[in-house]
Amino acid sequence: MPRTYGAQGMVGRLRRAITPRTRVIAVPHIISGPGIILPVKRLCTLARERGIFTSIDGAQAVGHLHVDVRDLGCDAYFSSPHKWMLAPKGTGVLYIRRDAQERIWTLLASSQWNNYKDGMFRLMQWGTLNQSLLRGLEAAVDFMNAIGRDRVEARVRLLGSSLRKGLSQVAGATVVTPMSPDLSAGITHWGVEGLSGRQLQDELWARRKIRVRAGGEKVVRQSTHIYNSLAEIDATIAVAKALGER
Repeated sequence: MPRTYGAQGMVGRLRRAITPRTRVIAVPHIISGPGIILPVKRLCTLARERGIFTSIDGAQAVGHLHVDVRDLGCDAYFSSPHKWMLAPKGTGVLYIRRDAQERIWTLLASSQWNNYKDGMFRLMQWGTLNQSLLRGLEAAVDFMNAIGRDRVEARVRLLGSSLRKGLSQVAGATVVTPMSPDLSAGITHWGVEGLSGRQLQDELWARRKIRVRAGGEKVVRQSTHIYNSLAEIDATIAVAKALGER
């Protein structure tokens, strides 16, 4: 998605791409690499007006933003809580609107696979469950609720915007993630001229023990969560400045 496209431009591009054959619109809530937040509520409204099923990938959004699936108006929403929700690996969540559940075909070989009277249970594996993972997921949800989802999002946004603003003032540094708060939050794609993503990743770790991930040939992806600090943001910017001046 080009950086020049705002939310309105994204909706317009999707609208023009819809044809009479379109049955499903499946998009991420937040694009994993550059951290762009898509206008999923507007996209879901557009799809609903045309009778198109919407499936939203919230892997990078749950625990990152205050997600309200009913407000978004999507037909289906799924996420991997081991990311921003801080739950154990191996957990997942799936939401399907009640009035859309009959349209979904299950692929599980469960004895209740065709039980349409029991809600979402026909989409689950009936039998032995990993109770440890479920308890871990519940603990993660309780932890986030204790802090408050609005407070979590506000903290994530503060750290992410501080990082992008600081990097945008460093000579030789390039911020790929949009600066607009409508399009970005806690994920920042950035690079330093003359360095590969892997080189920048290694320099940040060697100099200040800052953990990022190479996100391409010339950039890294840096995720700032509630456990990070403004001091760590300042340290990142200091490293970028030193590398840009080398």
